[in-house]
Amino acid sequence: MTIDKQLEELRTQIHYHDYLYYVTNHPEISDNVYDELLQNLIQLEEKHPNLITNDSPTQRVSGTIQTGFKSIDHKTALLSLGNAFTEKDLYSWYKKTTALIGDPNPKFVCELKFDGLAISILYENGVLISGATRGNGIQGEDVTQNIRTIKSIPLKLRKQHLNLLDVRGEILFPKSKFQQLNENRIEQGLIPYSHPRNTASGSLRQLNPNITAQRNLDIFFYNIGYMDRHNITSHWEQLGYLKELGLKTNPLNKRVNSIEEILDFYSIWNNNQNALDYCCDGIVIKIDDLDYQQKIGANNRQPKWAIAYKFPSIQATTLLKKIDVNVGRSGVLTPYATLEPIEIDGVIIKHATLHNIEYIQKKDLRIGDQVVVERAGNVIPQIISALTNKRKGNETSFQMPHKCPTCMEQTIKEDTFVLCINAQCPAQLTRLIEHFASKNSMDIEGLGIKQINSLVQQKKIKDISDLYILDVDDLLDIDRFGEKSASNLIQSIENSKQQPFYRVLTGLGIPNVGNKTAEILCKTFTTIDDLKEASVETLNSIPSIGITISTSINNFLNNPINWEMIDRLKHSGLIFYSNSKFEKNQTLNNITFAITGKFNSFNRSELENIITDNGGTTTRNITKKTNFLILGDSPGSKLNDAKTLGISLITEKEFKSMIDTKIP
Repeated sequence: MTIDKQLEELRTQIHYHDYLYYVTNHPEISDNVYDELLQNLIQLEEKHPNLITNDSPTQRVSGTIQTGFKSIDHKTALLSLGNAFTEKDLYSWYKKTTALIGDPNPKFVCELKFDGLAISILYENGVLISGATRGNGIQGEDVTQNIRTIKSIPLKLRKQHLNLLDVRGEILFPKSKFQQLNENRIEQGLIPYSHPRNTASGSLRQLNPNITAQRNLDIFFYNIGYMDRHNITSHWEQLGYLKELGLKTNPLNKRVNSIEEILDFYSIWNNNQNALDYCCDGIVIKIDDLDYQQKIGANNRQPKWAIAYKFPSIQATTLLKKIDVNVGRSGVLTPYATLEPIEIDGVIIKHATLHNIEYIQKKDLRIGDQVVVERAGNVIPQIISALTNKRKGNETSFQMPHKCPTCMEQTIKEDTFVLCINAQCPAQLTRLIEHFASKNSMDIEGLGIKQINSLVQQKKIKDISDLYILDVDDLLDIDRFGEKSASNLIQSIENSKQQPFYRVLTGLGIPNVGNKTAEILCKTFTTIDDLKEASVETLNSIPSIGITISTSINNFLNNPINWEMIDRLKHSGLIFYSNSKFEKNQTLNNITFAITGKFNSFNRSELENIITDNGGTTTRNITKKTNFLILGDSPGSKLNDAKTLGISLITEKEFKSMIDTKIP
């Protein structure tokens, strides 16, 4: 597999699992598996820095904001932690960190790493004013009304604190309360929940705060993200101050003076984690001195002055009964194992993902093998190895299917991946339509995953072109649609016909073709027909495209089923040419904007799209490189930052006047 392909596949997987974890609340893999994917990407990009892309998960704090809640800007970024999985990893971090700060024996603070949901809570003059989830680290979901129902979160601080205070904590579902909830659900004939962390996350994201109030959630506060004027010099003092304010901190936190003490703390709680009434999957080690923290800072994703040292996962042995495959949105066939059911830490394990054929071959897994299964992160199972010494001779090797198991169309092989490239394949259809309707593609408001599932299940849609022949009566047959919502969706679908060629191309779901690649292609080829006629060699000669993307494009566009779908989209009025009046222009070329407040004509995402579609860029933070701050109603702290740095301020009306194209 080429380095380009490895990087693309890792980024695609991480983005996908970010979506499942942060948006749908239904993760498919454990934290340990996710950490492994991310670590592989980090290591590969360190070896090939010239191949790092702006949309790589390593270049931003991971995550996507869930719809259903408005967003809130964090006062300071709510970063993720780097991970150590072995004692060697920990020693390596310790050595690098002490070298960076120039102190061979600094103090550290050891804390338990909670397995819950990170939260940022803002107090003003001692009164709770807002609460937000991590989100993408810069913006989070506004869950203020829900956190107010958690009794361990004070609505007013016990000690007066003037001005703003941004505190960070972890929302938890105590094991004892979780058990009570499941016992009640069983008594009511309901299916019990599977894991406290997922249930805590889902409870906090309930649109009805009354449901959150019934869940008995809890919290531990562990950090101060922002505070006006203070004389606190260490993290340990921060924890003490949080406690003075009446904010719940973990009594097991410990200040230590050496790596030996860190290892002792780890050993104690690795052996005694089951005695705790909350889930934790490791410990967190932080440099105590705040000046040292400031000195070494953070990268784009995580602080350099802290690390999580993970507990090992729980393992057991069982039978690999058979191997089947799932078909994803991009058409990738992903194998998974069906296991002889086995209980690991109180959970019955029946299935485990196998990633791809290379993973199966590398581990030499065969149907009929006795295998070691690990419940990674105490959540999702994975197969660690086969017990080859227990083979009896009747075990069979697995081969990827030559036909898609869902639509029975012929599959193709790209490196180690097997693909179904039939755009009408039902297994791909739901996720493909979701991708097509997303903000980065056709931006069809009101078409969420639940509505899409219903449309596909009732056979209202066979491929994405069918969206454009839907009418209000079709939608009224679907749950969750009334007259008004159905009319709004039909109008939104109609409006999407004005999207430029590069967005339509992105929405088609061609493997490895995102927004940036689509823009490059649309600058080179003026029509979809020209793109279809281009050979793999011609496409490969375009900078930033490469052989993998070239092959994907050629295979997709020369598949007759896909081309018939594109033809129907053409007849529906979608733009498949580059010389459109709607095409991206350079009105705002080399101009960087920041945005604050609320606007009358558009929401934040729409405004960001207008800027980028006209050649400009946006930034979440005010810096000297920011050219303009666009002011809406009720501006936030960015206004003060802009005034301090002398950044030009413009109103919504003044911004509109800068654009040549008409903004409604």
